Amino acid sequence: MDDTPNYWADILKAVAASSILGAAAWGAAGGATSGLLIRVEKKVLVRHMLVGALVAGGTGALALPLIERWMDLPPGTITPTAGGAAGSGAYLAGVFLPALFEVVLTRLRRGVLPTDPGKGGG
Repeated sequence: MDDTPNYWADILKAVAASSILGAAAWGAAGGATSGLLIRVEKKVLVRHMLVGALVAGGTGALALPLIERWMDLPPGTITPTAGGAAGSGAYLAGVFLPALFEVVLTRLRRGVLPTDPGKGGG
């Protein structure tokens, strides 16, 4: 077996050891839950899963303080060291943010901009 360093093997090892991959998996599971609960078609379900994975993987540990602030919890309630808090934070980001994304897409398709308070925006 060849033990010489390989660029692609090093990248794969770094990605596998990263917590981003786990957060993306939890985010995809949250997106799938969101899509299945509101009974969307398969194409939209895949979009929910992709958005959930990208958001959870992109926010990473930042999802926890964002969710804590959004839910108006006392500071320090959700910490990354509290057992499965990182996975649950990624899951919640995967559930809620694709749903928010769908609301924005629906409004844009209707021609309602977020700055139009008279038409249901803002």
